[in-house]
Amino acid sequence: MLEWVVAFRAWTMCCHQKRYLTENTAKMVRRGIRRSRISRMDDVDRIERDGVTYALVFRRDIAVPGGTRFPTQNADALQVGFFERAPGYASPPHRHISRKIDLVHPAEFLSIEQGRVSITVYDEAWTIVAERELTGGECIVFLRGGHALTVLEPARILEVKQGPYLQQDKIFRPTT
Repeated sequence: MLEWVVAFRAWTMCCHQKRYLTENTAKMVRRGIRRSRISRMDDVDRIERDGVTYALVFRRDIAVPGGTRFPTQNADALQVGFFERAPGYASPPHRHISRKIDLVHPAEFLSIEQGRVSITVYDEAWTIVAERELTGGECIVFLRGGHALTVLEPARILEVKQGPYLQQDKIFRPTT
């Protein structure tokens, strides 16, 4: 039990959130740490070819060790994070530092809120890299290459990408 308390204290000090956590949050985080140690770690499906990551699929039961998990890499164009928080947790008011970003491969994030869809991921030469089915509660981030979506059951989908949205910013696969 002592290792869980030590891990929790290190986590809170690292995040500079100690004063914002309640006792209930502390208990929940300790349970979360214990739960995540035995959770499946195949909850992120990396779609790769030749060492290049084209997309990441996040399953609805994704493990969140320590209450925070960013399965994307720092070099990725879009960061995706998952958090588990108990009642009483509070994030202090904040904003993010302005900075210029050199964006080579715009990323796109889809959250399937309900329904069922089929996703096809392509490389830059329009060769299929992978096909996956996603259902409500699952999401995907496209990091490079192309993609297609087919709705299999009525679906509600949230899309997030770098703005502004320009309808003419898409390159479509040539038809033969």
